[in-house]
Amino acid sequence: MSCYRTHQHSRVLVLNWGLTMQFEYHPDFVEQAVFLASRLDAGRECELHAFVDRLYAIPDAELKDRAFREAYAERFTQWRLGAALAGAIDEWKAPAGRITRCVVIPASRKSNQNVDLLVKPTTESEMQRTLLLQVRPQSLFEPAALRTWLHRELQHVSDMLDEDFGYDPSDLDGAVWERNVQRDRYSVLWRIYVAGRLIREGRYDDRELAALRTAFRRAFTHQGVAPSGEVFDCLLGRERLTHAQLVGWAKRPESLLGDEYPAQVDEVESQLLGGEDVASECQTIVGV
Repeated sequence: MSCYRTHQHSRVLVLNWGLTMQFEYHPDFVEQAVFLASRLDAGRECELHAFVDRLYAIPDAELKDRAFREAYAERFTQWRLGAALAGAIDEWKAPAGRITRCVVIPASRKSNQNVDLLVKPTTESEMQRTLLLQVRPQSLFEPAALRTWLHRELQHVSDMLDEDFGYDPSDLDGAVWERNVQRDRYSVLWRIYVAGRLIREGRYDDRELAALRTAFRRAFTHQGVAPSGEVFDCLLGRERLTHAQLVGWAKRPESLLGDEYPAQVDEVESQLLGGEDVASECQTIVGV
């Protein structure tokens, strides 16, 4: 089922793919996806030309633009170009009913792809949560890579929704440069936590681990001392971590350097982690 809705002077394609989540596609994303699909399939290219070539004769520019957008939207729907993306999201173990709307906009390159969670109060007690996907249209034709990327990004969103995880970006403080450094460290730790769970579920590309190890070593080398590979493996194997733990390690990188900083390790353990800490599984590797 599909429909069109006016939004900021453009026509947004709205689909649900038989799911509870509603998908809204930016018209530029739809047009680029249809164009790419036609270039990859001669039959589709002929079909597209049969629909749009006659539209050039429309004299009114606004009506012509609308006709083109609707023609591209119809091809996008009938060719099921968004099915791979919707299928990957359907595999996501999101809390039921927490997110019912997904907005898809185009990314200019792969490095710009991003997933974000937008929260807007609707009443005093209710929130509207929207999943914002910035995706290259080319990614629709690389379903395996798209699925791997989405699984990873959506796990971050699941953590944001998990009250036990306790996500709160305001916990990073200090001067601007300090917050930037803390944010980089936190991001690496969060990626490790996500990767470990996806690995155990068989949904992670192991080829990405080498880059993640390098990022961890770079982010947590402190006063010339680098964390060991065993520390990385220990964090990767943890089934449960919290935002507070990640923030604590991001602020105190020495706490992941074992015996190099024993006093600080004890302090971080007592202040941040209480009685339950990484030492319960990795006592001889990480002293926190």
